[in-house]
Amino acid sequence: MGTTTVQRYAAGRAREVELLDAASSLFAERDFGGVSLRDIAARTGISHASVLRYYPSKDAILRALLDRWEQGNIAFSREHPELRGPELTMALARRNDAVPGYVELFAVLAGEATPSQHPAHDHFARRYRDLRGGFDNPGQAPEPGLSALWDGLQIMSLYIDELQVPDELAAFLGGAGAPRRAWDLPEPPAEALGREAGAGYSKGRRRRAEIVRNASRLFAERGFLATSLSEIARHAGVSKSTLVHHIGTKNNLLASVLQARDHAVIETFDADGGMRLSDLVTGSRLNELSSGLVELYTVMVCEATSPLHPAHDYFSRRYRNTVSRFAELLRAEAPGIPDPLRSATWFVATWDGLQIQWLYDRDAVDVPGTLARLLADLSTRD
Repeated sequence: MGTTTVQRYAAGRAREVELLDAASSLFAERDFGGVSLRDIAARTGISHASVLRYYPSKDAILRALLDRWEQGNIAFSREHPELRGPELTMALARRNDAVPGYVELFAVLAGEATPSQHPAHDHFARRYRDLRGGFDNPGQAPEPGLSALWDGLQIMSLYIDELQVPDELAAFLGGAGAPRRAWDLPEPPAEALGREAGAGYSKGRRRRAEIVRNASRLFAERGFLATSLSEIARHAGVSKSTLVHHIGTKNNLLASVLQARDHAVIETFDADGGMRLSDLVTGSRLNELSSGLVELYTVMVCEATSPLHPAHDYFSRRYRNTVSRFAELLRAEAPGIPDPLRSATWFVATWDGLQIQWLYDRDAVDVPGTLARLLADLSTRD
């Protein structure tokens, strides 16, 4: 191979890396469905035709990105044969945390790829299948749902800046604990998603509810950013002008979808508003009977990790409120627990991580059983 050929190869390889880096950033910002090859070309400052010389499709770029992740972690594991099980988990978490954009892109894709038609679906299904055969195998992992906790913490860390994933994993596994976090930061603005539309007449309420139901399904299948108001109107059997009349802006529609989802979840608990720790496990079991709610929540909480997303502040506020509420339950029902706030964080993160895994393999993932074991473990920790 001559010098000129080597130089051309090196330049071509550098361009491939540049394209992958640009795609990674864009996918994390807008999700996979909301990005085109022309967007990637514009981010790198080259023509669309030049992108096609390296990658024939957006799916090919995504596959190359996923392969880069996988090969990087495999190489790291081989370089550190002394690390096994939980120690390897913590080391990989520290490595991933230090790679710019890794956690952001992972979070978006893990939720977005849950529909079977997504080009990354098989990659994530295989990933979780491999993890269940390793880290989550009772004979190898000291705690239940370790991979679910890890994934959930990564997502939560994008909403709560003071949460450090490697520190939380170390504390959970009994390693060097992290300092206590300050959770009394100012809450995001309450009007982040816009106002809820008025109630209106009964016919209008029925039409509006139908629009929200169709939007919920489409958001769960494709994400918020990749779904247009015209598509929602078509699926709801109305014109776009009618949809706008009943809903207003797309952000208002998102607010309605999220509020409807939370209202449905709340109805799974006691009618008098009371809640116990056992209700949480029951609620997770009932969620499996309403898989559309799980799909909607998972896709949206992963997509909205970008601070630019209109639902980002909603989920940031929701995480803080949920962790605080669960911590209160632990204080009331497990008064001997040493750190209710941290334990509540682990519980919420594990629940979210398990729901993601369940969407990839509903027969293999036992969400209620794993949560029940985790609650028992947290309640008896010293």
